[in-house]
Amino acid sequence: MKDDIKKITLLFSIIVFLAVVFWIFSLFVPKGLQSFLPSEVDGLMLHRVAGKDESMATTVRSHQGEIKDVDDMVIGYYDGGLSIWITKYSESKVVNKETLKMIEAMKKFGEGFEKLGSVNIKGVKIYITFPGGVKQYFWSQGKLMVYMIPGTLSESMSRELISDLINNLR
Repeated sequence: MKDDIKKITLLFSIIVFLAVVFWIFSLFVPKGLQSFLPSEVDGLMLHRVAGKDESMATTVRSHQGEIKDVDDMVIGYYDGGLSIWITKYSESKVVNKETLKMIEAMKKFGEGFEKLGSVNIKGVKIYITFPGGVKQYFWSQGKLMVYMIPGTLSESMSRELISDLINNLR
């Protein structure tokens, strides 16, 4: 009987130890970019995620400037035309440089992108551009740049989503 109790206690201790180790490990292992994409936004379901290779190919096709220094990238495609593009760089100073470079390219090449505005949400400067007269948003945060095409998402839901993304990316 005492041996059974010792075995159960030992087994329980091992399980608790492994759970604690897993929890601590999960705190220090960086999240994959896909984990930042919500599965649903105001009834719009995430239906496809493009990984780094596909995202990079899409970005190269849709941009006129050079795309470089990208560590990882993901695009989440949602119902209603919503898409969230998240790009990871090696350092925050690279992200800031690339964001400014994108702003200058938008102003130079136009096609609706040159009409830039900005708004501050949760202490983060969110840039707004208007290709085709429709708002699109982008910002840099830490080592990440986020670009959001809201599709059918309302203005208030777009800002709520941006706020949620800012919180989740911290």
